[in-house]
Amino acid sequence: MIETLIYKEPLYVHESLEFLSKKVNGIPYAKMPKHSVAKTAAKISTVLDKLSSRVRINDPSLYRYFKNTHTSLAKCLLYSFNDILTMEEDGFADKLLSDIEQFKKNKIDTVSIDDCLKIQKEPKNNDAISEILKLPLDDSDKISLMKALIEPKGYIDQIFTDIDMIKKELAAIYQELGLSDYLDYFDSVNTKQMLDKVNIQYDGKIVIFPSLVEYSSMSIFLEDEDRNVLKIRVGLALDIDFICNYNFFFEDMPEKIEQFAKIISDKSKLKIIELLKKQEMYGAQLAEALKLKTPTISYHVDALMNAGIVSARRYNNRVYFRYDKDRTLEIIDHLRKMFE
Repeated sequence: MIETLIYKEPLYVHESLEFLSKKVNGIPYAKMPKHSVAKTAAKISTVLDKLSSRVRINDPSLYRYFKNTHTSLAKCLLYSFNDILTMEEDGFADKLLSDIEQFKKNKIDTVSIDDCLKIQKEPKNNDAISEILKLPLDDSDKISLMKALIEPKGYIDQIFTDIDMIKKELAAIYQELGLSDYLDYFDSVNTKQMLDKVNIQYDGKIVIFPSLVEYSSMSIFLEDEDRNVLKIRVGLALDIDFICNYNFFFEDMPEKIEQFAKIISDKSKLKIIELLKKQEMYGAQLAEALKLKTPTISYHVDALMNAGIVSARRYNNRVYFRYDKDRTLEIIDHLRKMFE
């Protein structure tokens, strides 16, 4: 049973992090989406450009906290301890500092930062430092992140000073554009319909929230597998009716047909289809039934899912695969019409 929680306003801490990362890294805001409410998209683009032109990072030393090709150090620090929903709670900065202090007691030993980068193997009792050393960052960024964990208050206070500045501006833009009723279209039925269109089988809690900064895109992610909460970020310039009703499956039909042709010539993939026609199965069951290694099964199943022949659902910490008869017959029917 799907339980849908719909936020009527953007999650401003999360939006502020996205905005500051784009600003510092010089990432342009997305072009007008092909399927959009064009007037709304143009307005959002204009006001964000104006806001970006006048925003200044208060502390030049924090510039690097938002500048990174993978993910900003600020987001790395904040997301390590909380998810995007917790960030909106009152007193979040104080709670974050408390969490970091407790984390330090359990995970960080008294080793100097300069020594950390010289350690060739994982240091004992320094799980956090070990994880930082593995990140795809420059040494200077790793040191900066370690300092933020060891002496966090000054960094957290300054990051939130910048975030609070952007939060107020984004909230004003949201009200100015009159977008408070934007997500009225969504309910449990429409949400399930939308997920079906993008071939996602999911039963559980879903959180939907609008995005000003990512105004022309939609992202769906399972942020916390233990809580089993699916989060959907919907760009405010997208046409919701289009998203919920358009058949995305047909948009890449030529690619699906090419994949289908390869699949029907592969004995292992055909055997997997035969098994899934009888019942849902998870990876280890398929591996045992076909006497294949689990990575090999994963390879074949990924190909079947990309082709639209197999779909997946998560239940009790396992991913079950099922044969998607309707989608498969759509491909076959499309292929038949090509030769009529």
